[in-house]
Amino acid sequence: MSIYNLQKSKMKRLKPIKEATQFSVDYCNCNDYTMHSRFFNSFKSMEQWVTRNDKLNLMIIRRSAKINNEWDSITTIGKQILTLSQLKKIVRQLEDDILSIEQIKNRKNQ
Repeated sequence: MSIYNLQKSKMKRLKPIKEATQFSVDYCNCNDYTMHSRFFNSFKSMEQWVTRNDKLNLMIIRRSAKINNEWDSITTIGKQILTLSQLKKIVRQLEDDILSIEQIKNRKNQ
């Protein structure tokens, strides 16, 4: 199994964003440089609001999800929605995988 397929299968096992009870967008109004937050009950309604207001002078600073009463930043990669903590775990796992591959290559070269 290639590393790409291995990582792809690990991403599918991540906890879904469905556990989130609330979503928020922190944004800046570029006309008067004020910061605002807006809260939503679903990811879909948050994304629709962002899409509708994309042409206005708003700069999206952060998207967050409230999971288990804790706010965590979220991002979308392809169709996968990830929290910042999940993304950090994936990066750590990738680094560990790369390190183990390098160790295997070094053993073969010796």
